[in-house]
Amino acid sequence: MFKPTQKDNMVRTDRPIQMVPAENSFGRHLDSSDTEIAEDIARSGVALSANETVSRFGSASAEYVKGYRGIDNETEKKIKKYLAKIAESNVSPEYAARNIKQQAGYAAEVAATSRDNAEAIIQRSEARTWRSDDLPQFGTNDDTVDRVQVLNGEIIEGTQAQMKFVGNREKLFKNIAEENRQGKSDLSRYRGIKLELPSEQFDGAEHYCRSKATELRKQAEVVQQKGKPDLADRFRREADNYDQLAVRRPRFFCTRIWGKTVSRERGLKC
Repeated sequence: MFKPTQKDNMVRTDRPIQMVPAENSFGRHLDSSDTEIAEDIARSGVALSANETVSRFGSASAEYVKGYRGIDNETEKKIKKYLAKIAESNVSPEYAARNIKQQAGYAAEVAATSRDNAEAIIQRSEARTWRSDDLPQFGTNDDTVDRVQVLNGEIIEGTQAQMKFVGNREKLFKNIAEENRQGKSDLSRYRGIKLELPSEQFDGAEHYCRSKATELRKQAEVVQQKGKPDLADRFRREADNYDQLAVRRPRFFCTRIWGKTVSRERGLKC
């Protein structure tokens, strides 16, 4: 049986093909001028989008310049500690180790603040991080708060942070959480604020605090049964302090000072 081919099925016409002008979304035919306008609008949109991105990342980069030079060129606001000034600080031969440690701490605060603000600008956040030295709410070298976040001129509650470089993390936590500490060992003023620790001291910090809280509550039950309610109450308060440290988990951040990695945050690799 004869089967027509696809070619035989095609409808033939002798009418010439007509070129139909393009239509816009409203069904109106576009002439050459309309097409040109539409292209100009599209190009303008791309340019504006690119300009916003370039401006945003440029402002983010300026945060590092501010951290180095100590002045915000947009607002002309000066900061008290900046990297160029810290690098020129005097080092006493008699107290060299102490001076360098102190300067490294200042440099870490400045560098971390620059990075945090650059990230905030990139993420389109209005919140900004400040060193407490640069805010009127705090005095110079505040002994509790090193850094804090500010939004619309107001401190964001819960963002107060203390940056700590210590040789023994467990001793630091003990001096914060436990009572009857004396002199420099009493760090109870850090209760309720965030701790910022070097990366090598961060891993396992929350687990350690939870374990200490559990251990202290068990001790509280033991001494309670031995007729020592005051000591039991103290152990329970200390357990609550360790829990608070765990809830307000220490941050870890990434800062290179004089070529050496001293800290890290949010899993970023140095």
